[in-house]
Amino acid sequence: MLITTSRKPVAHSRRLAKALCQYFPGCVYASRGKESFEGLCESAYESGHNLICVIFEKHGSPSRLSLAKIVLYRDGAGYEYLNEAVAIKNIQFHPNLKQALNARHAAARISGDFSQSIMSLFGVEESAFGTDESGPLEAVISKNRISFMFEGKPCLELDYFISKSIPDSEMAGEG
Repeated sequence: MLITTSRKPVAHSRRLAKALCQYFPGCVYASRGKESFEGLCESAYESGHNLICVIFEKHGSPSRLSLAKIVLYRDGAGYEYLNEAVAIKNIQFHPNLKQALNARHAAARISGDFSQSIMSLFGVEESAFGTDESGPLEAVISKNRISFMFEGKPCLELDYFISKSIPDSEMAGEG
């Protein structure tokens, strides 16, 4: 999955994108810049990705993770929205996040009651994650919270709920 932000993201959105890439296997962060959403779809398709996650912001803070499936049309790659998005109610960054993002280690462990539903939404196979002995990273996913852990301590906590997807104009626009 390719993860990107709005064209001029705040630091929290960039940190969240990098954290998602660190904890979820196969995710790659792409700085949006002036790239159109259609251009990102082309790049994602050419790189072998089948999903794009856009981190939207509201009032200077990440507010939603919207997902689009990459599809191939006659005139190039395009997108279709998934029916669900991850709406962010609250996000808390802890000082040890920088250590977690800079660490070189094995795949993260994923645990919690809602891990399978969130992983399937993000298109990540369960077999891609680490085992109990993998290393210092773990994502604990409950019904309303994802806790990204580093060495047993939370480094990022995201309170969320699943919402409906968004209109075409918002995804293709500033996003």
